[in-house]
Amino acid sequence: MSSLDQVQVHQRSNQSSSSVQPIWCMKCPVKFSTLKMYHRHLAESHPETLPYSCSICGKGFQTKTGQQIHVQAHAGRLYLCGICDSKFKRKHHLQEHTKRLHNLIQCGRCLATFSDQHGYNQHLLSSCTAFFK
Repeated sequence: MSSLDQVQVHQRSNQSSSSVQPIWCMKCPVKFSTLKMYHRHLAESHPETLPYSCSICGKGFQTKTGQQIHVQAHAGRLYLCGICDSKFKRKHHLQEHTKRLHNLIQCGRCLATFSDQHGYNQHLLSSCTAFFK
């Protein structure tokens, strides 16, 4: 845990819940209401700030054990991101990843990607063969 994290943990332990200040990311202009949300953001958006990382997807971890458990979870992942080669066990995780990291909408049936809602809707209405099955 960084010294900034340690200070924020100490401050939060000495404040009532109504007076808790937001946590600002040191790498980008994003703020968080909880330390847990901040740590998740660091792991996913700024993995280089953490001491351990996944060699498969790049996610960062505070501990070696956390990294090892995560790497084991990659086994059996069937859904592959066509943009960055991340792998997921569940289709909806791939869809969330595609939307969050690549700012694209992904068809839940055939996994085609679209840059806007209109293109996605047109795809569903006219060309998604999986839609009519």
